[in-house]
Amino acid sequence: MQRNQQVGEKVEYTVLNLHDTLLETKEKNIKVDGVPHVEVAAPSNLPEGYVFDVKVGGRIIQATVPLGGVEAGQKFSVPLGEDTILPASQRGNIPVGRWRDGLCECFKHGICHAWCCLNCWCMVLGLGQLLNRMGLDACVREVDGVAAFDPLLVNWCIVVLNVVWSGRIYYLFIVTGKDLSRLISEQLEENPNTAIDKIDPDDICSWNVRWSNNRGEAFDDYCATKQEAEFENFVVFCIMFIYSVCIISKLRAYLRRRYAIPTSFPCEDVVCACCCGQCITCQMGRHTANYDVYSSECCSSTGLSSTHPEIV
Repeated sequence: MQRNQQVGEKVEYTVLNLHDTLLETKEKNIKVDGVPHVEVAAPSNLPEGYVFDVKVGGRIIQATVPLGGVEAGQKFSVPLGEDTILPASQRGNIPVGRWRDGLCECFKHGICHAWCCLNCWCMVLGLGQLLNRMGLDACVREVDGVAAFDPLLVNWCIVVLNVVWSGRIYYLFIVTGKDLSRLISEQLEENPNTAIDKIDPDDICSWNVRWSNNRGEAFDDYCATKQEAEFENFVVFCIMFIYSVCIISKLRAYLRRRYAIPTSFPCEDVVCACCCGQCITCQMGRHTANYDVYSSECCSSTGLSSTHPEIV
């Protein structure tokens, strides 16, 4: 017995008798070399060789798209051999043709869920776990075996460098800020009637001060250092933003191709990565893991517990 499959719907079928070699469908009986087959309707347009899971009774089989690919709704037969049948507990049951849940469902599993917290605190590490989870390298490329450089380790290095560089920048901000305030205080103590034109009250370097005792030169030097720190801060932000957008958009495009998920508008991956990288990363993590059943771990290489099924 077969039911029609809708695009984006969970792939699930039932068979009257798995031990019979003759399977009855609405159109015809299928019998191929004495091996039971089940007729599958493609959930969306899929390329040849694409493999996805189909639920048959209480078991999971791997359906491989035949040569030439298939279109959404097109039917093809899949043998029920021992090499294709797998226990349901051994697969992550990742949806095909649609995202598992919405973009803004970051708190679906609770505000203290490990995956949600990691992406709120340090999204770059979450990206590293996702790359490991999908068997990709740090540049979102498929690799045979183990990647030369662990993506999570690469992202850890990026985080450490970012923290060190940012720490230096903020140190300069603090030191120059104290030095500028000290100069102003010394000038006012020496000459309380010093004329000060506060063009921008929040930016000391914009003030026009009638200095004495050569404090003006020191003031200019401190302001130059402060401007250098501001420029470095802008550079760090741009580097991290561009890196995040590139990795997130490439990873999202990869997942869409792998699980045949259509886009809603042109350049969707890049636009989403630019607007809210944390939300996108959270969604990709939830799509590739069954967090309804299995827990998430912040400190694992994939963000998954050891009991989570393999990712297909």
